[in-house]
Amino acid sequence: MEQPEGFVVEGKESLVCKLKHSLYGLKQSPRCWNSALDTHLKSIEFVQSSNDPCIYTAAEGEPFIMGVYVDDIVLASNSSERVQEMKDALAQKITIRDLGELKYFLGVQITQDASKNQVWIGQPTFTELLLSKYGLSEAKPTNDLTGRQADPTLIFEDNQSIISMAKNPTFHGRTKHIGIKYHFIREQVSENSIRLEY
Repeated sequence: MEQPEGFVVEGKESLVCKLKHSLYGLKQSPRCWNSALDTHLKSIEFVQSSNDPCIYTAAEGEPFIMGVYVDDIVLASNSSERVQEMKDALAQKITIRDLGELKYFLGVQITQDASKNQVWIGQPTFTELLLSKYGLSEAKPTNDLTGRQADPTLIFEDNQSIISMAKNPTFHGRTKHIGIKYHFIREQVSENSIRLEY
């Protein structure tokens, strides 16, 4: 490490300052922040998810989920009292700014209607941008995502044996080695969600 240009002190060129806390903008700052937050969350009985290290759940008590992205934290609970309790616990160790009910997070828009017990999550701005980019701004949606598909999805398959196995759910000796998870297509054919054609 060297003294920065313009701040070199003659005769003391080998001396530098040691930081006791990481500064915002330094390479190690995010790691220091994450380590401090992780330690604090674990001290107040939160467990880090093994599937996603940005998710923490309450180890005991009523369900509580905390999502962390750098210095943005999302709190989720059925109880507003429990949310306030967690805000207070976080404020003991770090400076927090409560932005109120979640409206946007990582480019995703969230609309909550407590009276109807509904939450809507979407990316309308991004969707409109994609539609515009590919010249589909005037396209009409064909299916409502909350409804059932009117007609089965047509899949063209060039293997007649596969089509036969999907349409006939009886046991075939030669197919016993096929894993259970690959029988999904057979289920979808029987539910008329997809249709296979040669």
